[in-house]
Amino acid sequence: EDGIEIDGLDAKVDQFSDYILAAEELQEQVESLLSEAKDMRTDEEPDREAINEILAKVKVLTKDAEEQLKKAHRILVSIVKEIKATQPSISLDTVADE
Repeated sequence: EDGIEIDGLDAKVDQFSDYILAAEELQEQVESLLSEAKDMRTDEEPDREAINEILAKVKVLTKDAEEQLKKAHRILVSIVKEIKATQPSISLDTVADE
């Protein structure tokens, strides 16, 4: 089939992938911290201050992951617009089914 040539597309795809990877890594950190906080809650005398510190870190990491996903989304929208501008008759639904 005919390929679509767009200047800088590979760089955009790489950047998109980097943002997704960063969000995944942040999510793994969040899951680990939440597990740690959960384990601390089951202690006979849970350290509420330490748990709250962990939850504060979770909040920051979650916001960071969300920002990475927003950046990835902006790049994806840009890629789709460029593809549509290059090939106005292309249906992305058809491409996805192939």
